[in-house]
Amino acid sequence: MAIDPLEGDRIDLRQTFDGEALRYRRARPGYPEEIFDLIADASELARGSTVLEVGAGTGQATRSMAVREWQVTAVELGASLADVGRSSGRFRQCRIHQGRH
Repeated sequence: MAIDPLEGDRIDLRQTFDGEALRYRRARPGYPEEIFDLIADASELARGSTVLEVGAGTGQATRSMAVREWQVTAVELGASLADVGRSSGRFRQCRIHQGRH
């Protein structure tokens, strides 16, 4: 079994983002909407399609998928990031769950 000397640093970095969730949401650049059009075309997604988002963060991509009326189930490890994501938009077809594994 290989030992990753950076494993502890990765965990700390992950917690850093969660500890500054509101600041992260303000500073993080958004995604170009064209990306979601490309995803929709390549995956044949339409209104009502079901999508799984892993690592939702503050919900930037979640919102872009929601306006396309995709049914989004998102998972975010950080509790604060998930809370910010949930409060960023009220789309009944989207759920952001907090948890790991």
